[in-house]
Amino acid sequence: MKINLRKLWQKITNPLLFYVDKSGNSIFRNFCIYKDDGCMYSETFSIQKAGKVLEFRIGLEKKLKFILFLISFIVYLILIKMDINFLNIIICEIIWLFVYFSFRIYFAYLYKNKLKSVFGDYKIVDFDPQVSKNKRNSYYYHFSSKIVSVLIILLVFFLPALILFNIIKVNLNSSKPSYKFAIGVSKIYGFLYPKTVKYYDMSVYAKYMTKDFEGALKDCKKSLEKSGILFTKQDITRFANLLYLTKKIYGSQTAIDDFNDYITRKNMSPVQQSKMLWMKSMFSISGQITDYIEQDYDDLLLSLNEKDYKNRFYILCDKAYMYYLMGEYGKAIKLYDELIPYAQNNTKDFEKESHTLFVERGYAKRQNGDYISADTDFNMSGVALYDLEKYEPVLLEQNFVVRKF
Repeated sequence: MKINLRKLWQKITNPLLFYVDKSGNSIFRNFCIYKDDGCMYSETFSIQKAGKVLEFRIGLEKKLKFILFLISFIVYLILIKMDINFLNIIICEIIWLFVYFSFRIYFAYLYKNKLKSVFGDYKIVDFDPQVSKNKRNSYYYHFSSKIVSVLIILLVFFLPALILFNIIKVNLNSSKPSYKFAIGVSKIYGFLYPKTVKYYDMSVYAKYMTKDFEGALKDCKKSLEKSGILFTKQDITRFANLLYLTKKIYGSQTAIDDFNDYITRKNMSPVQQSKMLWMKSMFSISGQITDYIEQDYDDLLLSLNEKDYKNRFYILCDKAYMYYLMGEYGKAIKLYDELIPYAQNNTKDFEKESHTLFVERGYAKRQNGDYISADTDFNMSGVALYDLEKYEPVLLEQNFVVRKF
């Protein structure tokens, strides 16, 4: 395999198009890459005699290089419009290979006809000129220089991407941002360069501030799709804005449906799942869509490892909290009756929670008309009277979440 790769490297770096071998055969290089890349005539041609054919070959090579650049740029633009992911990269590679080799085959056909029209039929052989080690090293150096030149050109091409991206970022973080200017710059960036997750996050914010809610929602979904399957802190903001923007345009039920769809695309720990369920439950209660909240918590509890008692405890606390917000005070009190003794028996892990649970149960009992027992819970909590209101379960309305970039 190493010998084959070395031979391939020698073929690629060798710029010769014609040579005469030791037996006096004239061999022209065709458009094959690895083998059968020579067209041999059993007579000796001078450079002057072969000149017109070689000029034709050089002309085809120049056209092929231009086509290579053109299709590479077009396929690149297609890729960034499709969004960069593994499947789209494969699709674009197939398109690039098909178009490029189609032209290469066509040029090979033209060159074959040119050779036959000038010199007649030929024999297919390997194009393998004997060159000195120094000459071969100079070919390697020249070819390596071309690679470096291409890399420099790519660096120069992508340098403005960094500049444009930071212009958007600095503008949105300034004390007097111009959201329309940020959107204008982002359009230029998005036309020429791949759109990253952070690009979409900034676009969501800018479009929301210009009241382009549909555009903001579309970019919010793109951000969630491009952020991958791993759950991050930024996803909390993205899901919160997904709920808010979808509700603003299509209503609460559609918002919940979209949330359920995108949340299944993420790999999350139990803690992360509970945070997302908390967000969704708050949103559902504010939108008066509470049918599935209890079942959602039961499903999450069933998914836990039997020995994961800490997460089970915290999720049950969240469930009791949601019972209270839904007005299911009897169910909330029943669940608190189980949680409080458990917390008291495991003070090493849940001492702080036991104080909070007493207050929450006290408010649930007060809502149920049991004021005497509620006051007892307030006293048992150990929380000062003037601080009790801080622990009462409160429904938080979902708003658009803004974060610094």
